[in-house]
Amino acid sequence: MFGWGKEFKRVRYASPGFRDFGLQEAEIHMKTIRIFDRAGAFAENKDVARDIRINEIVSALNNDEEVTLDFHGVDAAT
Repeated sequence: MFGWGKEFKRVRYASPGFRDFGLQEAEIHMKTIRIFDRAGAFAENKDVARDIRINEIVSALNNDEEVTLDFHGVDAAT
């Protein structure tokens, strides 16, 4: 019988002779970019957008990180 926890932390084998191994958990690297902090409420500066894209987003993706763009507080963007 498999014993799946809510977060899949362990697997149990019912067959005799099998050992109980814990699942290996992967590290999740996540980067959150707060647009308001960099561009303000009206995010229109293309130089800032380019800097965020090249130096933060692409860099994080190349390092296998997940990226979250947080637009909280931004009223408009071009």
